[in-house]
Amino acid sequence: MSTPELKSELHQLIDSFEDEAALQRALDSLLALKTEDSPLLDDTSPETLERLRRGVEQAERGQTVSNDQFWQELKQWRSR
Repeated sequence: MSTPELKSELHQLIDSFEDEAALQRALDSLLALKTEDSPLLDDTSPETLERLRRGVEQAERGQTVSNDQFWQELKQWRSR
């Protein structure tokens, strides 16, 4: 979908909302994306943020596993 199409769909979705609280949450989320100041991470410890940063770096280097592989490894780990 092109950028203009995405914007149009987003505008239509926003116009369909009647709930003021839902609109406020949507606005807050979009503002957080724009400022890169995500409220989801406000209460996150520095240690956890560092682990997240390292995980993103690993993913960028292609050091990932498939969803199926993850669940298989988790099953093995839990059975120990």
